[in-house]
Amino acid sequence: MADSNDILVAIDFSDGSRAAADAAVTLAKARGGALHLLSVHHMPASMAYLGLGVDASIPEGLSEAFGKAREELSTKLTALRAELADGDLEVHAHIGDGPPPICIVDTAKDLGAGVIVMGTHGRTGLPRLMLGSVAERVVRTAACPVMTVPLPEG
Repeated sequence: MADSNDILVAIDFSDGSRAAADAAVTLAKARGGALHLLSVHHMPASMAYLGLGVDASIPEGLSEAFGKAREELSTKLTALRAELADGDLEVHAHIGDGPPPICIVDTAKDLGAGVIVMGTHGRTGLPRLMLGSVAERVVRTAACPVMTVPLPEG
């Protein structure tokens, strides 16, 4: 388990991840640590099913689309970092690549984060079965505590 006061918060720009970011700010200030925002840029599962693995040659149009999506993600993450940073809180932004649960756990370990904070989407039944639960996988595999923040009511 990490000894760090730093907090890693997984951001996908959903309402749930925004609630998690707000909770992570409060936690980071209480612990006296830095806040690390992590957004994961990954190849859609459907591309993998088509046989386009990580080392596969991606057609030029798709490669450009992935690059543009990464740039847009970086822009949004930079804006969120600027919004959350203040004189009392050090905030860092990171973009990860790969399956989200693995990337989140690996980044927390690499940074020595003491806690991972992430939102939940509140899926149940067939959607949860089909899409899986990133939060559940992170909770099962992380070496540090994981705080999950439910979707805000309303």
